[in-house]
Amino acid sequence: MNKVFASILFVMCITVGVFAQESKDILAKDPNYTEIEIVEGKVTSEYLKRNQGTVTIEYLAAYDEARVIYSCPMELFEQSVAMLSVEESIKTFIKERGYYLYHYLRPDLPQYNNEKGTVDYIVFIELLR
Repeated sequence: MNKVFASILFVMCITVGVFAQESKDILAKDPNYTEIEIVEGKVTSEYLKRNQGTVTIEYLAAYDEARVIYSCPMELFEQSVAMLSVEESIKTFIKERGYYLYHYLRPDLPQYNNEKGTVDYIVFIELLR
């Protein structure tokens, strides 16, 4: 019984030592929490390209979060097209960056700008490895 207890204790000590080393490596890096990388989204579907919308991704690497903005003229705005364009851009983006999943942080937000005559459809996501 004492041998089993001693071997379990030994394995636990080794495991804690390995994970403690990894956490030191992670904490040694000093992430920049204010750096925002702006990436143009890629839309490959011919149907979505014809709608004159642009997709911009504002990526916060320190938080693994992104804000995806679909912009188009107010007369051409369709929410279904905006959703498809954003989804296609997100899927391409997560493959390029080595992420596997994403989930929405809050509901989608369409913002209408009457002065410029545009609509910005904004999606907030969290990226998961």
